[in-house]
Amino acid sequence: MAPGLRRRRPTLSRAPILGDTESPTDSSYSTSDSGDDWLPQRERAGQPSDDHGQRPQSRGGLARPRTPQYPCPEPRCPFASSSMAHVGRHWGREHPTIMPPADVWGALELRRNKCGLAVPRTQADSACQCGPCTTAKPKCPVCDTRLDLRSSQVRHFSRHSAAQVRAVPPAVLRTLGVGQRACGKICEVNSLNHPHAISRCLDPVLCGSGLTHAQTLAVRRNRAADDLTGLDDVFAQLRNSPSEFFGAASTHTLVRFVDAVLAMQVRTWKRVPQRLSATVALELAAMLEDLARAPSELEQVRALSRLWTFPTLVLCLPPGRQPSRARAAFLVDRLHKWRADSITELVSAVPVDAALPTGTLTPDLLAKQVQKHMRAHHIGAAARLLESSGIHQVTDDVLAKLRALHPSAADTSSLRHDAHGPGQDSASAADVPWEGDDIRQLILAIPHTSGSGPSRWSASLLHQVLQTEVAGSKVQVALLRVSQALVRRGFEGQAGALWNHARLIPLRKKDGGVRPIAVGEVLRRALGKLALRCLGQAAVDSLLPLQFGVGRKSGLEAAIMGTRMAVLEPTQSEPVAALKIDLANAFNTVSRHTLLRLVHARFPELWPLVRSTYSTPSPLRLGTQMLYSARGVQQGDPLGPLLFSLVLQNVLAQFSAPQVHQVWYLDDGCVVGTPAHLAAFLLAFEHDAQAHGLAINRAKTEFILTGTMTRSDVPDGLQDLLVTSWSEAELLGVPLDATGAGRALAPIARLSRKVLDLARTVSELPCSEEAFHLLRGSVGPRRLAHLTRTMPADVIRAELASFDEGWRHCVARTVGTAPADCLDGTDVRPEWRLPLSMGGLGLTALTDVAPFAFAAGSRAAARALDQVPDDVVPPTLVRWDARFHSDQAALACLPAPVAADDAPPGTLLSSQTQSCRRFFRKMQTDWLSDQGTTTWEFHRRHGISAPFALAWLSMPSAIPLAGHATRMRPHVWQAAVRHMLGLPTRLAQFASQTRCPAISATTGAICGERLDALGRHALACVFGPSRYGRHERVAEALRDFAHAAGLVTVREPAVCDTSTARRPYDVLIGTTGVDVSVVLPDKAGARRTPGSAIRIKTAAKLSAYTSLVSARPGPLAVSATAHSAAVAPTSFCPLVLDIFGRLGDDARPFLASLAGSFQMAGAARPR
Repeated sequence: MAPGLRRRRPTLSRAPILGDTESPTDSSYSTSDSGDDWLPQRERAGQPSDDHGQRPQSRGGLARPRTPQYPCPEPRCPFASSSMAHVGRHWGREHPTIMPPADVWGALELRRNKCGLAVPRTQADSACQCGPCTTAKPKCPVCDTRLDLRSSQVRHFSRHSAAQVRAVPPAVLRTLGVGQRACGKICEVNSLNHPHAISRCLDPVLCGSGLTHAQTLAVRRNRAADDLTGLDDVFAQLRNSPSEFFGAASTHTLVRFVDAVLAMQVRTWKRVPQRLSATVALELAAMLEDLARAPSELEQVRALSRLWTFPTLVLCLPPGRQPSRARAAFLVDRLHKWRADSITELVSAVPVDAALPTGTLTPDLLAKQVQKHMRAHHIGAAARLLESSGIHQVTDDVLAKLRALHPSAADTSSLRHDAHGPGQDSASAADVPWEGDDIRQLILAIPHTSGSGPSRWSASLLHQVLQTEVAGSKVQVALLRVSQALVRRGFEGQAGALWNHARLIPLRKKDGGVRPIAVGEVLRRALGKLALRCLGQAAVDSLLPLQFGVGRKSGLEAAIMGTRMAVLEPTQSEPVAALKIDLANAFNTVSRHTLLRLVHARFPELWPLVRSTYSTPSPLRLGTQMLYSARGVQQGDPLGPLLFSLVLQNVLAQFSAPQVHQVWYLDDGCVVGTPAHLAAFLLAFEHDAQAHGLAINRAKTEFILTGTMTRSDVPDGLQDLLVTSWSEAELLGVPLDATGAGRALAPIARLSRKVLDLARTVSELPCSEEAFHLLRGSVGPRRLAHLTRTMPADVIRAELASFDEGWRHCVARTVGTAPADCLDGTDVRPEWRLPLSMGGLGLTALTDVAPFAFAAGSRAAARALDQVPDDVVPPTLVRWDARFHSDQAALACLPAPVAADDAPPGTLLSSQTQSCRRFFRKMQTDWLSDQGTTTWEFHRRHGISAPFALAWLSMPSAIPLAGHATRMRPHVWQAAVRHMLGLPTRLAQFASQTRCPAISATTGAICGERLDALGRHALACVFGPSRYGRHERVAEALRDFAHAAGLVTVREPAVCDTSTARRPYDVLIGTTGVDVSVVLPDKAGARRTPGSAIRIKTAAKLSAYTSLVSARPGPLAVSATAHSAAVAPTSFCPLVLDIFGRLGDDARPFLASLAGSFQMAGAARPR
């Protein structure tokens, strides 16, 4: 490292980030005496930024740029810069025909081209675009097209067939810089002798001698040059800085470089040190701005190459375990190399780690990963992790299966033709219907544990740069401009392929198969979600009336109801049957040519975005191996289901006939009609779908017999299909026979066993709190909710009761209780059934909600089928209810209204939430009004039923809130839950034999009282630490939360009562003094009424402190001078609560105001 860089390192966090020093304006830039090289390149060059030259002052957070010194020699040109090289590039670009003065010719780094124009000294002669130079360019020996020798010709010759290129003499091809392999693949001359893993020839039969498997590549620690096989010729010519390398390399060279860099196995920062976050944010903003301004494919590839390789080359972690300071110093050194050193030195110093974990997760590592996802509130990822069987090792067999799942396109010329067809700059896409804040909020909503794309720009890192002061706003503006460029004109050719590349993960199925998961870039996924959100109802209307899987509310219920009604009430006199169609690998094989054509015709505003994504085969990166997605839509693309459904809808539109009733949910379809009509439909559909890349999997397609049909009724063209009776058929995991006859309920029993097996696995996790939330939020009744909305409650009641019992046992094991603790006699205790807001654990029983779910699902499905206004009863619902009596069954279970303002029955039946709320409210009322309970039990029930009393059970305690997290240890969390449930502690069997060992701090006396099983003495012991410990914990938590909300907080302020010389306030928040008190609900003097002890304590505090402050607390406001010196209190709030979480009347509005201040301050930031 240069001495100047080492001396300047201590000022890195001050000049460019804090900005409390100003650089002199009369000195030129240097790497030894200035910190301004950390600014984006366009700002160092003195070019005006997109905010009209308004940059923050030095006190605002960024260093002030220096005044430009060198004006353009042309008198009428206003351009100026602090670098003569920048002035020279400007001259060659803007004034190529005007000769500069002789005295500044060399200083501008210009030279005269062959045609006489002024060009930069490093520019090749072939880069000139004037008429004489264009005529002098060589022609293609196949199509007579003028070739630009400044870039690779591989892409151009790849458009010709192998036979046409083979007819050209090899010597002629070599003069153009290309060659042809034995398999017919076109590659650069310099890569003919290099392994095919870099040259992208992946045919093991034709080029088996040159194919190098990824596992045979020697990857050594702390050495990355071995991964860049085939790029030595590039580095030999360009041994300069990364910016010059990216600015001069050709498209093919950059693509090869990106492939090699992203194939490295490195560890990167998830969140960089705080003092460097602004620097990384400015670098990202600069790269995004370059991408937004790139006018051509080459410039777009250069910008994307810088953007995608930056995390691997710069944000990589050092090898081994090192202290935080050493890792931060390593990152500073990488940032310096990115600015100053050569590209070869930057790449060779990447610490490659060949020992990254792959394959099957160990139990300990699996538990840690589940904990990480749960603490990020990413419940779905945690559940999927438990369901998977690990990841396949990359072998030849796995690669062959992956290639079979991602077939190559036979001809991509049509894609290239459409990609440059009319409409890519249509006026309809001129306005972007979202703002920069929309992109910011969408990215921040992505869990920080979400998988990153191949570039390793993770969601957590993007969260950090977007939330960086000042610099984060620059990133937000740059993201908006990239989205505008993408929506208005899109990315061309290889730039689109780089934008759409993905990381391929071969998950292992239970049966040993391969399930490919493609993880794209976070930025691309976010922009795809925005585009889909802006389409709104237009996307749904384009797929009516056959497709129910894209944007249709209650689409699954509507598909099931439509199929059942078509069979039960056919529109023709002949017997009807059903055909359940299975499409083979549909999403990966659908024709992109048809897809692009349909998008251009129906959604022109999406055309540039979709063209950028699917007009060029995109790489799927699997370590050092590479597959190409040339057909179908990519998994993980938010637009994928819509694009696939457009192609399928185009095929189905040709077969719309009243004799055939079709229902489709994405690629799952069911067609109802007479056997003859079904045979004709399948034959025609199979023929027409083949032209659009769709094929029917006849091995899984089923012919469903209805009524009295037998196998002899199957037509000749459908004899090879599976034949299933109506009582055994299922669609989307739901039995089609709603009566439960025969083996109709077998799918429900199968799904129930699968969920219970997964629930038992969850209950065995060592992290009991995370396991409880995973059971409650994902692995439980939620997975059978669609069955309750599509099947009559009386038909599946036995299966649901069996599932509820088994699942409740899993939850009991997690909580640390016995299954018998869930019961009160023969009935399940209300605490295990009620929602959290009503005093329960939120463990919904399917048997409780099934009648209301079926009624609400039937109404929603009928409305989706008939498409009638809200005030009109759907005709399908009338006919459906006459058969299955969904409304009558729900009304029979619905309690009578408890208040005059309750919703009418029609509204309750249409809303599952409202009907269940009335049902549980009646259950809570009966539970609380039980007069046979003890005083302690009475207060416990009313305490946990109070508003927000059990809110702490709504999410894991380890989730950081405002940067603070108080994770409860498993046994502590279990004790807290058992205390709320009124169950004995874990030491109940020893409680009667144990006496309290608490010792008085003043007298030294031992308490000696006998402990009880419920822990009541431990909560009330005057000697023990429980009373004071919980008091201090509440006060500390309140102080931390108020501090995060931007309010002035002081712990135990020096405001004394002159009469008693005591400090009455535990926390001073703003101008409000808060005194915390935790009371026992059955303390002496308390009545058998809810909150009696709290009211007594509150009145005592108000009367004792009236002499100090008489005003009640008002609304809290976030002060502009937050965390400044405290002021004297002007209001007083007694924050009193009992040991079950019930709050006093004065505490609720104060805490609500505090929560509002917290939200206004924007302190809830994901970590």
